[in-house]
Amino acid sequence: MHVKTVVVDGAVAYLGSANWTGAGLGAKGEGRRNFELGLLSRDDLLLDEVQAFFDAIWCGQPCPGCKLRAECPAPLG
Repeated sequence: MHVKTVVVDGAVAYLGSANWTGAGLGAKGEGRRNFELGLLSRDDLLLDEVQAFFDAIWCGQPCPGCKLRAECPAPLG
């Protein structure tokens, strides 16, 4: 999965594949473009899920079972 998310004030969430660069937002040049998909939502249940997913990763929840832990530049303790 390759997705970006932005949550604003816990009230609105964007989920999508576009990089937030000129190229990702369609400024690559004439005849060249990326095809991306995204959604904007104010759904409370979706916001809760997205924020919980982010928090789990930020706090290192998947780290103990990760098979790439030795490769991690700064493994969480």
